[in-house]
Amino acid sequence: MTVSQFMSRARTARRSGRLRPTDAAHVYVERLPDFPNVVDVWVFDTSDDSARPIDAAAASEWLRARVAGDPTFRRCLVRVPLDLDYPLWVDDPDFSIENHVSSAVATEAGWAPVEQAIAATLETPVDLSRPPWRLHLLTDVNGVAEFPASATVAVLTFHHCAGDGVRTVELAEKLFAGTATAPTPTDAASSDRSFEGLSPSRASLAATAMWRLPVSLGILMRGLGKGVLASRSVALAGRRGELPAPVGPWPVTMFNTTYSGQAGVRTVSFDLGEVRRVKAVVAGATINDVAMTVTSLAMSSYLDGRAQRPDGSLGAVVPMSWRKSDRDLATANQFCLMSVDLHTEAVCPLERLRSISATAKQEKQRQRHRAMIRLGDVADSVPAVLLRVLARRRRPASGDTLPLGNVMISNVPRSNSDLQLLDAPVAAGFGVLAIGTGEVLSHFVSSLGERLTVAVVADRRVVPDIDRYAELLEKSFAELCGALA
Repeated sequence: MTVSQFMSRARTARRSGRLRPTDAAHVYVERLPDFPNVVDVWVFDTSDDSARPIDAAAASEWLRARVAGDPTFRRCLVRVPLDLDYPLWVDDPDFSIENHVSSAVATEAGWAPVEQAIAATLETPVDLSRPPWRLHLLTDVNGVAEFPASATVAVLTFHHCAGDGVRTVELAEKLFAGTATAPTPTDAASSDRSFEGLSPSRASLAATAMWRLPVSLGILMRGLGKGVLASRSVALAGRRGELPAPVGPWPVTMFNTTYSGQAGVRTVSFDLGEVRRVKAVVAGATINDVAMTVTSLAMSSYLDGRAQRPDGSLGAVVPMSWRKSDRDLATANQFCLMSVDLHTEAVCPLERLRSISATAKQEKQRQRHRAMIRLGDVADSVPAVLLRVLARRRRPASGDTLPLGNVMISNVPRSNSDLQLLDAPVAAGFGVLAIGTGEVLSHFVSSLGERLTVAVVADRRVVPDIDRYAELLEKSFAELCGALA
């Protein structure tokens, strides 16, 4: 391939195969022990003795046709030297599903081996020299409440650059579909967003990046100008009362410190019908509002028990998806981060639910305002080198307050319960939210069928009694249900 041919392909990549800043930020932020892994856990019922046994070899063969249904499973990243430009997606010429699937047998009954498998994937970086995903199967799982008597637990991990929680659930549903499907028009289009059969050399990548540097600087200057105008629009909308005022800042807690790299994992499940009954008491409340209230009550009780509760209310960092909006985003990650007041000063559980629901509604309105959207779009103007510097500046709280929140709470429903692995039907599923420096406690809210599951991840050094915290979540939900009387 000549230089001119490669340059032509590189210009096409700017529109297609090159990562957008929103996705590339997850590549640049990665450093020990903070790994931007998105984890989905699926539980398959293997109680039927006549079903085919599950191991890595059998699963790989069964999944082979399914990974053909989406290019995400078969393409990897190529970094530009010195990160002079954003990474590129390229088709992996050596792709083998066997490199992505592993299995092990649970050596004891109960939750411990499941927790170990999940914690291991949270604490291990995804290999970006290959397509950014892996699947670990833990077989012969038994003695876990809410699981079948005999189960296989599938721990599916993606690097965050490949997608957010909503996107990775979509990929999981393709992977565990009963029948392998051909790529959809959307998938076929996304296949064009990579260099097919092209493995550019480091010299070529560097040369292309230098050629694009004046363009990148021009985009940055235009972006800065748009940022100034967007900031003025936000201020003007606030003065006119069109834009709700931001909440926060929040007092620093024991959960806002350096991550030790050792994660504890627990899950708590609730009857979805009971959750809906609680939600119905407050007009306009959502399932996630109930989950945030339960978390708020549990956090308050836990901090009180440790004599660590600060003065003032605490806040939560809550992702809000853009996927059901009219925004045309050509990114794998399509969300913004909301700051939601958890109203931990409210004593009455129902009053806390009402306040959280009202605050969350206001924050959604704020993030959807056109001025806020324009301000957020400025990030697309940041050159790769500068974004890398900014992304790696993540530090534990150094002052007395935090701008966004004390803990992470995410919510991704699972609409498809008709999934399987070989002959084993799905019995449960939940997401797991990685923690990191600054936020060492996370909650991932998932629903499948008539069960709502909250998966908690905490730094073992900070929360050594994670079972106690899980019990407080259960107690808090019972307290909220009891308040209905």
